Amino acid sequence: MKKTTSLIFLTTLSFILPLYLSSSLCFISNLFDYELDEVQPLKVMTYNIRGARSFDGQVDLSTVISQIRSMDPDIIALQEIDYRLPRTHFQNQAKQLGVQLEMNYVFIPNINFVIGSYGSAILSKFPITEYEYTALPSRLEKRGVLRAQIRRGTQSIDVYATHLGLNYHERTEQINTLTTMMSKTTGPKILLGDFNAKPMETSMEFIRSQYIDPVFEQQLQVTTYRHHDKDVQIDYIFHSPNFIFENVFSEASLISDHHPLMYSLILHSPME
Repeated sequence: MKKTTSLIFLTTLSFILPLYLSSSLCFISNLFDYELDEVQPLKVMTYNIRGARSFDGQVDLSTVISQIRSMDPDIIALQEIDYRLPRTHFQNQAKQLGVQLEMNYVFIPNINFVIGSYGSAILSKFPITEYEYTALPSRLEKRGVLRAQIRRGTQSIDVYATHLGLNYHERTEQINTLTTMMSKTTGPKILLGDFNAKPMETSMEFIRSQYIDPVFEQQLQVTTYRHHDKDVQIDYIFHSPNFIFENVFSEASLISDHHPLMYSLILHSPME
């Protein structure tokens, strides 16, 4: 009996362990380098795609891809990306997005479900020269921030993508950790993501004390999330003073409860 139990345990472990380890991995692909003029506006987007799952549970990643393609961003921060999970038909969503949009990508999971994982990704028309993941203080669902250094010609830009928690006190701790991490690097920076916070929340004011929120400063009307039949803003793009803000674009999502948010920015002070 003991031999049978041990054999079953070892067999199960030999099956589950490779799945668990592979679900913890980061994926990165660098195949593209678009030859765009360095003075040309840079279009940056944040979009929580909700695993490309509609409200009735249907999975349609092609709809997400079509909408992103029509908006034509240069750099994208994506949240709620699934990797090999049953609910999204075992798709490698980061890879499919990168391949179909012809963009470089890096994906790092926040949560490992053994057979698959769930996390954030950064896509870019330009090479991703380095990346790192930092876990944020989390009381409920595990959260983190993904940093990718992106090279556009002679310019290097640090892009930070995050998805913060649902609890106010948790978000405050996460933002303190996030901004401390960002202060350790110099040069142009962009912070994008789903912050799960409305514009007047104190935590948002703290970020604005260090980085620019042009939509808030110019009192532009932007909504990014459907909540009880009322649209609000909880997704944001912040940038360092190296950038000049040109315009904001947003449109209703065709599948997610979040809307894609995109800025047009000009980098006026290239990093030496």
